[in-house]
Amino acid sequence: MNSDIDPDIEENSDSASMEIVNGRRVDNTNELSKFVVALVSTKQSNQALCTGTLLTNDIVLTAAHCVEDRPDKLTIVFGTNVRTASRRNMRFASAYAQNPLWHHASKKGHGDLALIRFKGNPPVGYKPVLLAKNTTNLSVASEVSIIGYGVINGNNHFGAGVLRQAKTS
Repeated sequence: MNSDIDPDIEENSDSASMEIVNGRRVDNTNELSKFVVALVSTKQSNQALCTGTLLTNDIVLTAAHCVEDRPDKLTIVFGTNVRTASRRNMRFASAYAQNPLWHHASKKGHGDLALIRFKGNPPVGYKPVLLAKNTTNLSVASEVSIIGYGVINGNNHFGAGVLRQAKTS
């Protein structure tokens, strides 16, 4: 697989929402950046971009619609800017598994989850996300942070490939 990242990278067009609206740029000193990765999928004529979460030292959780192609078409990028990432911060997928409900016609898009296994270990400083305990409760008004490589404006696709964080409730 070609590990060169296209500077005109496209957002995955199947995404329900690809915006990190009002998101602030995240730098590599932000602790949240240490478990979030970009997934670049090489398509026939372009590349698509998704966000993933490092669950273990070689497993990433992402959306099932992000892994419709062969694993050798997926590059996992560690860093806060996909376009400037060095090869030493890239890993290559070796396998993936989609949620079995993802393509089930009666579920209409439910189960949009997938796991990707990649070759090697994450770069130094990256670590799996610490998941909330199963006793954690979020109320309707709870503020949460979202983080990803999506655009900040869906009209002109500005910002794709740069890690951003926003708060929502």
